[in-house]
Amino acid sequence: MIEGCVEEGIEVGIVTNGLLIHKHIKALSKCTWVGISLDAGSNETYDKLKPTNSGRKGSYDKVMANVEKLIAYSKANSTKLVAEGQGSGVSIKYLFTSKNIGEVYEAALAAKKAGCSNFHARPASTPWFSLDGETPEFSNHNVEGYITFTEADVDLFDSQIEDSRKLEDATFSIFGIKHKLSGQNFSVANDFKECHAIFMTAVIMPSKKRGDFFDIGLCCDRRGDDDLYLGKELTDVEDIASLWSSPKHWEVQDKITVTKCPRCTYKPHNIIFEKVIQVDNLTYKFI
Repeated sequence: MIEGCVEEGIEVGIVTNGLLIHKHIKALSKCTWVGISLDAGSNETYDKLKPTNSGRKGSYDKVMANVEKLIAYSKANSTKLVAEGQGSGVSIKYLFTSKNIGEVYEAALAAKKAGCSNFHARPASTPWFSLDGETPEFSNHNVEGYITFTEADVDLFDSQIEDSRKLEDATFSIFGIKHKLSGQNFSVANDFKECHAIFMTAVIMPSKKRGDFFDIGLCCDRRGDDDLYLGKELTDVEDIASLWSSPKHWEVQDKITVTKCPRCTYKPHNIIFEKVIQVDNLTYKFI
């Protein structure tokens, strides 16, 4: 799929857990960027947080070794992945909770040593299946399933990012992603009326049924939510074209209640559509 897209002039970015990179180095090196979902700075934490990924002890080291192999191959062959520009390269993506905030710096240091271009740290949000339509205060509740952060957690994250920024140079950048937060309380802030992003993005997933099937979802934040599937057990990519903008696609949008969504990855897309496209608040035609 990567090679087919690249041949058509389509740039590709991939997010992966990194365990099988060594089997696909040539194809991955043709991507514009590859993001490694790591979420740990040691084997011990990795094995605790990602037991289904680990399989055996030492998977954190295996992932980082794969990252080094991919970067080394890309540099040796001057591939797209190592082209100049902040948008290109291999990045470590670190989704943090109170369980792994203390290893942000260690992961950033490992990313730099491996030759990564960027390190991204952002807070995990409460999953869609744990939300009840109400946004809890960030430290005043004990509802099972909610991901919360205390003020001490926030302070620790700030100090970890501050230390990590000392690693920055001309070839390595740190992103402590705060634009996805509501102030400093890590709460949901979906200040738009409807979801328009499901007409701009899709999530292609392997089907739960064994065989050459795939499912099409419309939101990465609500993967697994039956209400947001556009198609299941598809066998031909042409099926996507027939389903896109179909009555079923619009029916999916009608089912979405924004107040029941987690913190939205596509918040900027939705706000821009409502504030600039639907209503020209920016008078963008005159800029």
